[in-house]
Amino acid sequence: MKFWIKIEAFINKVLISLSEAGSSLVSKVTPSKVKKSIHKTKTSTHELKVNTKTLIAKNVVKSKEWTTTKIVKTKDTVQKSKAGATKAISAAKTYDWKSLNSQKIIAAVALVFGPLFLRLKTWYLSLKPTTILTITVSSVAFSLTGITVYQQAKEIQDKTAKEVIREPNSYSDTMKKDLLARSQYRHHKEKRISLANVNIPVYIENRKGMQSLKIDFTFEADNRYIAQYFTIIENEYLIRDRLNRTVQPIIPTFPMEAEGKRVLKNKLKVELNELIKDLKIKGEIKEIYIHSILNG
Repeated sequence: MKFWIKIEAFINKVLISLSEAGSSLVSKVTPSKVKKSIHKTKTSTHELKVNTKTLIAKNVVKSKEWTTTKIVKTKDTVQKSKAGATKAISAAKTYDWKSLNSQKIIAAVALVFGPLFLRLKTWYLSLKPTTILTITVSSVAFSLTGITVYQQAKEIQDKTAKEVIREPNSYSDTMKKDLLARSQYRHHKEKRISLANVNIPVYIENRKGMQSLKIDFTFEADNRYIAQYFTIIENEYLIRDRLNRTVQPIIPTFPMEAEGKRVLKNKLKVELNELIKDLKIKGEIKEIYIHSILNG
């Protein structure tokens, strides 16, 4: 181990000697002008750092002094304001307001507005007669112009309002009053709803055959709220379930005839009205329209 330590120390000495020889060689080879410029640069950089630190320190001291002065002045101002407010409040509390009369009020108003009136009087007396005449004529002209414009604008507004609001006093003999009224069919489509593939149970001896009929129909209510209620899918299934449970089985060929179709329509109308009553919905089903009847 000692042998390797000696070798390491010897190598370090050689490296130090080589670095010193290289630096001395570079120093000898470098021109004197370059050396002087490098020295000046280092010196100026050092001076700049020192001056910057000094300037920052001075500015910090000045800002502290300025801040302290402002804080002291602000405190003094606040204290003076508080003292003044306290004096005013105490004076107002101790003042005999009952002794206040009209003469004192007039004297206070004159004291406040007197200098302003004196200035206006002095300014008015200093004007030339021609200036007073010019001001008077201009004021009259502007006033008359404003009144004229206001009257014309009001007349135009009245005419326009009359044209918009105007309505006929009565219907003439040539006008059909019924055609001008609101149509009773304006919400006709909104009162209807159509259902497809509704199961109707059938009665047959051989259960291997047809089990039910599927009908497509539309019902019309006396108001649009019934149709809107059953437009929702969850509420539509209430109709399907009601008809499937309450309609008695029928012979499959019976609804194909005119009488059977009329009986089925009446049955559907009755059951739907019962459902509406159970749901406590106002209104009723006015008409049922069957579109198709198919084997289930």
